[in-house]
Amino acid sequence: MKMDEFDGKRFLATVGGDDFALAGEIEAIDLVFESMPTMPDWKVLDVGCGRGGTASYVHRKGWGQVTGIDIDQHSIDYAKERYPSLEFHTPSLFCTAGH
Repeated sequence: MKMDEFDGKRFLATVGGDDFALAGEIEAIDLVFESMPTMPDWKVLDVGCGRGGTASYVHRKGWGQVTGIDIDQHSIDYAKERYPSLEFHTPSLFCTAGH
C-alpha cells in the first residue's frame, strides 16, 4: 500500500482521525494560522489536499475560500463528495496540454 494513493490516505486518516493524514495536524494548522486574522474573502490553495480535511478545517475556521488540489483522482472524488461546498481539482485542470 502506497501512502500517497487513496488506500494509503484512507489508512492514515483512520490513524490521524477524521480526514487528516497525521495525528496533531489540527494543532499544526492552528499554529501556522494563529497570527493571521480570519479573512473569509482570502483565496487559499491547499496543495496536496488529499481527502480534503485540511481544506475543510481552514474554511470552517474562517481563514478563506479554499481550493484543494491533489494528483490522486480518488482522493479528489472523495473530497468533492464529503465537502461539496469547497472546490477540489487535479492539477491537470490547471495545465494546458503541451505547455
